Amino acid sequence: MDGCLAVDREVDKFLSKLSSFNHSVNRNLVECGQLLDRSKSLSESDQYDKAMETVSKVKSVAQTVANDHKDLHSSISKIGKSVDKNFVASDPNIMHVAFMESEQKQTIANQVVCDYLLRQGHLEAVRSLIQEAKVPVRDEQMHLFVRVNEVIDALRNKNILPAIQFVEDFRFQLSSVNSSLEFHLLRLRFLEMVAVGNRLEALSLSTHFSKFTPQHTPEIQKLMGHLIYSQQRSEDSNSSVSKVPVSLQPDHVFAELVDLLTSDLCSMLGFSRSHKSHLLTCVEAGCQFLPSLINLKQVMTQGKVGNLWNAKEELPIEVNVRLSKYHSLVACPVLRQPLNDDNPAMRLVCGHIISREALNRIASNHSKMKCPYCPFEQSAKMAVVIKF
Repeated sequence: MDGCLAVDREVDKFLSKLSSFNHSVNRNLVECGQLLDRSKSLSESDQYDKAMETVSKVKSVAQTVANDHKDLHSSISKIGKSVDKNFVASDPNIMHVAFMESEQKQTIANQVVCDYLLRQGHLEAVRSLIQEAKVPVRDEQMHLFVRVNEVIDALRNKNILPAIQFVEDFRFQLSSVNSSLEFHLLRLRFLEMVAVGNRLEALSLSTHFSKFTPQHTPEIQKLMGHLIYSQQRSEDSNSSVSKVPVSLQPDHVFAELVDLLTSDLCSMLGFSRSHKSHLLTCVEAGCQFLPSLINLKQVMTQGKVGNLWNAKEELPIEVNVRLSKYHSLVACPVLRQPLNDDNPAMRLVCGHIISREALNRIASNHSKMKCPYCPFEQSAKMAVVIKF
């Protein structure tokens, strides 16, 4: 973090000098232009003297600009030196090339990059990556991402009609992931109708709100109250329900819709519901605990225990990732044993999760078993495998 702050300070210095440089150049150009304009209104004898004065001024300005430009290059050079000083380009004790020699890990890394590019809408780059790295991406998945990116572009331009059409085309898939996107789009459309005075159309649209109860009942009540009292001048100005047409809604409203759409799409495709891609999460997590790993490497090198790092496929220290709740190792809450392919997680009917070994021990020689965390009685055969 100290290294990032040091580089950031150098960048701020450069930006400050660049701003001053642009301001100085613009001011001098204006002054030269004014001298030329004044010289045009003088007599021929005076014009020569004024022209010489202008030439002298231009030469002085050119010299000043050249000196300031050299100073800018010096600031850029300092940024590069600060990066080289504060960041380690390659450290064999932290990143091992052999770690990525496995074909499975290379495929996972390519899929993570492909996921990020798809989320950002870089479809041409995705196609090239798929061809060169042979990433297993289905054609229907590509078409879906293309469609979603078109909807996102429309939302950023404050156009919700493509999003409404998308919801109609994929209503079943969205309902399977408990999406609330349709409700928020209908809510925005409803508010637009009320704002422009189409109260009858808004009333007709409100019939679609019935399928969103009871999850959104409080919000629906506010919307109907807004419809009833929309013509009263004494309406509460602090109401949480917006009265602004869709085209005038603040940008954050559409940004929230984009995040919601991205989250639902990821759920439909089996990705993380977070609006962040796996690549961005990995980069942010790496920035958090990379300094700790560098310090640990130095301690381990001094203690001559550097090979301990490669003993297992896990970090030698516990790292608290503050971005989200991630677990590099999942353990059974009953037996306190790590879960793996031979001993997978099992979801009971009541929703609690234990390991298969714990399930077999609890249900041995019994047709019925009780959950170790709640009194729910169930059959062990009804437990299903959970994959993380």
